[in-house]
Parts: sequence; structure tokens; C-alpha cells
Amino acid sequence: MVILAECACFSETNETYAWILKAMQEMEPRFKVCNITMMFSDEGVTVGLLQKLGIKDSCMLCADEWHMMNEVWPDKFGGYWQHVVNYLRTYIHHPDTVTCNESLQKALDNPGIRANPEMVEEIYRVHGAAKRYAGYTRAGRDGNLGVHGSTLAEVNHSSIVAHLGLGSCQRLEDQFQKLLERAQEFAKKVRERNDLFRLELDRFESQETTQVAREVDKFAKSYFAVLPYGWFRSETDSAKKLKCIPFNGGNIVCRKHLQIDPEDPMEVMNRCKEAVFIKKGDRCRCLERVRRLIQCSHDLALNGFVLHHWDKRWISDVYHQDVLGLP
Repeated sequence: MVILAECACFSETNETYAWILKAMQEMEPRFKVCNITMMFSDEGVTVGLLQKLGIKDSCMLCADEWHMMNEVWPDKFGGYWQHVVNYLRTYIHHPDTVTCNESLQKALDNPGIRANPEMVEEIYRVHGAAKRYAGYTRAGRDGNLGVHGSTLAEVNHSSIVAHLGLGSCQRLEDQFQKLLERAQEFAKKVRERNDLFRLELDRFESQETTQVAREVDKFAKSYFAVLPYGWFRSETDSAKKLKCIPFNGGNIVCRKHLQIDPEDPMEVMNRCKEAVFIKKGDRCRCLERVRRLIQCSHDLALNGFVLHHWDKRWISDVYHQDVLGLP
């Protein structure tokens, strides 16, 4: 995840956000608004933004956890906030459907909430908009990265404030100049980092034991950015400890040392949390695979390395520039 744009925004409306995103697409053709699958916001941004962008059916508008827990809901619940804070935190954060629904039921069962019709109505409103608020709806979304809000954007905002100085009241053109200087400094650091990466690639020697594995490892080292390559290595090492058992039009993937009951092969999934069943033609639905759009250890054990199973967001800058010829 990276910051795509910075903007001096004078009105925070759906129209302004729509204009910014469309302008980004015009300036950088590789950025496609239609590829946005999740947006995080407080209550200020509505589904009207998705309609203006033509992505209402493909993009999920999610509630930003920090804003909801620190600004929106404390204001709505007022003096009743302490009665529901832990339940709502679980609801917006937890990836399990049953746990989320149980947390809201506990909030409704609270005597203080139950005695106030307005609070009960608000709880039901939250439940009725589960797609926006519930943690389990995001957890099942491919490529969700396990995030619960726009933390990266907030961090970038704090960095800008630190760069300009607290209480800065400069002229608008001076602020733009300082932000451009900041962007130039970032670009310089990226170039330096990429140059070091090229030197590292020249010295790289795979520790794999077979020729095929060494070639795959060397390609992955050049293709992926640093963090995704770390995931590749971790998942590859874990995959070596797994076995695949064909069963019922798919495969059970589990630890090699586990004994399988021939009468009930699926029973192994009750004994091992790492065991999964992957139907033929489907992708694994474990958290790591879904969150990152990568090959998890189960996928690697079953299919070996498959390049198109890795999302293109993980391609390194160096591969983009040196192989694909992109800026």
C-alpha cells in the first residue's frame, strides 16, 4: 500500500473526492478507478461517491475504525458510549461473523441501552449496514491487507504537518513549494533504495537445493519488492512441510506428519488449524492468501509457484523499470 496522491482540498464533499480520483486517472493511465475495491471513510463520505465514480457494485465502502471509535460513535451514543464501546470495537474489528453478531446482541442486552429506544435504534442501524461496519465483511474481501481504516493516509497527513510545522500559516504557493520539495526528497530516497536493490540482486545466491527451486527463487527475488519476497520465502518454507491428499474433487492440504483417517479424511481439519480443503479450480481461502492476494503455503504446496496467483501490486520498482520499461 502506498500513497497515490496529496491534495490541497478546500471542501470535503463527494464531488471533490470524485474529481480528485478522476483527475488521478487522467494523470496516470495505469491507475484505474474501476480497480478500487475498498474505500475507508467516516460518515462524511457516502455511497453517492461510488455512484459518481461508477463503482457502486464493485467497491465496498467501509467505516474507518479510528474515526468511528474516537469521533462518530462517541458523539452518537453520548453518555451511553461506555455501555457499548467494547461491543462495537469487536463488531468493527473481528473477522468472524458469529463473534460480530454476538457482540451487537450483547450491546442490545445491556440494561442501559435497552431502556433507551434511540440507542436501540442506532444498534439496529449498525447491524443493518453490516457491509459498511462489520469486520467480517472486510475480512472476506480479497486483497483487504488486514486493514481496518485509512491509517496510512493519516500517517502521511501527520508527516505533512510535521514537515510544514505546527500552526503553519504560510501562503498557499509556499505550502505547495514545500510539499514539492518533500516529494523530491522522497523520490531521491526511492532512487537510492532501488540502486541498493540492484546491487543486492547482483550478489544474490539462492540457498535452495534444486536447480528449479533456485531459478524460481532468483526470479522471485528480482520480481517482488522486499516485503513480498519475504512473504514468498516464508510461505515457500512452510509449504515444504505440507502434503496434499486428493479428496472429493479437491485436495486436503495439511502437515506431513499428520495421520489421515481413510474413512473421514476431512476430520484432520478439526485437529489442525493449518489444514484446509481446496476444491479443484478454487483458490485457498486462508487469511494470508485472501488478505494479500499471494500464494500461501497451501497454494504453493498444491500448485507450486504460479506467477499470476500473485497480485501485480507486489512487483518491485526495479522490475518495473529494468524489465517492463515503465517509469
